[in-house]
Amino acid sequence: LLLFSIGIIHIKRKGEIKSTTRTIIINHLTLFDIMVAVTMFDSSYLAMASLKHIGFMKEANDIFNMVFVDRSKPGQGTTETIRKIQGDPSTVPIVIFPEGKVTNGDILLGFRTGGFISDTPLQAITLRYNHWFCPKGLSTIAWVHPSDLFYIWQVYTIPFMTLEINILPQVCFEDKTPEDKAREVELMMANSLGCLAVKQTNKEYFKEHISS
Repeated sequence: LLLFSIGIIHIKRKGEIKSTTRTIIINHLTLFDIMVAVTMFDSSYLAMASLKHIGFMKEANDIFNMVFVDRSKPGQGTTETIRKIQGDPSTVPIVIFPEGKVTNGDILLGFRTGGFISDTPLQAITLRYNHWFCPKGLSTIAWVHPSDLFYIWQVYTIPFMTLEINILPQVCFEDKTPEDKAREVELMMANSLGCLAVKQTNKEYFKEHISS
């Protein structure tokens, strides 16, 4: 219902998540990507520890598998938390958006390596939002504008959308560095989406543009 309320009238899903998968990697386009992940797949996702005491977040945690991370405490940072979940087969797999920032879908930013430390099985998922009766550049579901209100207006100016979810085959890595694994998965997803994969991570890419 939540996805329908923003204009997504049909979801096409291809592929399945294997029971042994410990990490789900997804490209990042919108504020609503996490809603897609938690409603379509039995998975967990990270949230800041400071949100834990907010009433709405407490209620959401009763429904969805949220994992709160306190980066200020030793041994409880993002990478340590991800590694713990990946190594525990009794828990649901964790969803990671390795780009670390949303894009308009024309490229995949270089993947951050924190989610690729473990050698446990992972699967990549590509999301593609199709805007109908809305020329490219006129409006987009991608969250690339600094104003929250403008973004909400932008989403609701799109008559309706369809969503394509493509679950790629499971990948198991051995004897590869996190950087190599991140690069291989990024290229796999870029090929599936038919877009460019850039080497720079979000920190490097946007730092270059600011400095120039």
